[in-house]
Amino acid sequence: MTVTTQDFVRQLELLNWHFSLREANQWIKSNTATFRDISEQDGEAKTYKQFNPNGGI
Repeated sequence: MTVTTQDFVRQLELLNWHFSLREANQWIKSNTATFRDISEQDGEAKTYKQFNPNGGI
């Protein structure tokens, strides 16, 4: 699974939660353990990919 910060923020807005891209990135980093930043650009528009922390076990 791949998710962008922009998609995450859009989905939160549907639930009446309003995060900036920076706030969303901070939330993702502090509340998820299975997503890694795979962004190829600088800035707050990040792309995260889900990975298996157990090495596929």
